[in-house]
Amino acid sequence: MTLKQVYEHTLHDLSIFDQGNLHVDEFNHHANRAVVNTANKIYNLFNLSQQTSDDLQVLKKTLTVSTIGSDPNELQYISGARYKTSLPADYYHLLNCVVTYTLQSDYKCFRVGDEEIRPVKRLTSDMSSRILRDAFHKPNWKRPYYIIKGTENQIKNDWSVAGPLDPNPEYIVRAQGSEIGHNSFVDTDTDTIANVNYGPTIEINYGSDISVFLISLLEIDYIKVPYYLRLTPSQMEDIADSSPIMEFPDYVCHEIIKEIVKLVLENRQDPRIQTYSPVNETIARGASAQGQQ
Repeated sequence: MTLKQVYEHTLHDLSIFDQGNLHVDEFNHHANRAVVNTANKIYNLFNLSQQTSDDLQVLKKTLTVSTIGSDPNELQYISGARYKTSLPADYYHLLNCVVTYTLQSDYKCFRVGDEEIRPVKRLTSDMSSRILRDAFHKPNWKRPYYIIKGTENQIKNDWSVAGPLDPNPEYIVRAQGSEIGHNSFVDTDTDTIANVNYGPTIEINYGSDISVFLISLLEIDYIKVPYYLRLTPSQMEDIADSSPIMEFPDYVCHEIIKEIVKLVLENRQDPRIQTYSPVNETIARGASAQGQQ
């Protein structure tokens, strides 16, 4: 389904309520809000049923980091058994995290050079202080933790006079298809112009000793930022459809269309929104997800 088809289907549903006049700027605004709203609703139930897993299949990506160094996209050593790396610019929500250790020496049933894979658990801020002296839950090679943090390269306030790091305008003005979801930039060629965009930082903590178990691979499954949608007046008027193709399957596009219609009706304070939502509810996500756990 193309973006113009989404616009036409939206107009068709709105025409039933005598509200078929939808300017292209207004449509772009509501379309992007609808995509985010739909993605958030599905993510809350992600992997609880096959339906919800299929809904966001196009947004699922994998990040693999296998090099230790000082670059933001490498594993950077902090201290003890703590490492960090930057998540991609299109990072939206994390699904899971797995580390692979390479044995540096013989240890119990392991031999030097063996690889051991362990799932990484989420560490919240309140947990971090509580488990420091908890022998059963403190970080170690068997029980690694991750925590999502901000970055040191965020553009703040007036970016045009930000000082030594000014972002490239292409990162500020979002074009059709853009997947940039963060304002964290890095100056890779030291010309004071930011030319690489990153997401937040993920920190891995597995204790204080790396002499035996050393991280050699970090794999992260995550949900990426949905494409930014922009329909132009010329694309809307042309008979031949040259508008962008939606990244979602058609059945998810129809859910997005319903969300756009609801946003428009709410924005115009049309009381018939009370009947539109129940009549067009075809997927009882909460009930189906609970029943298929």
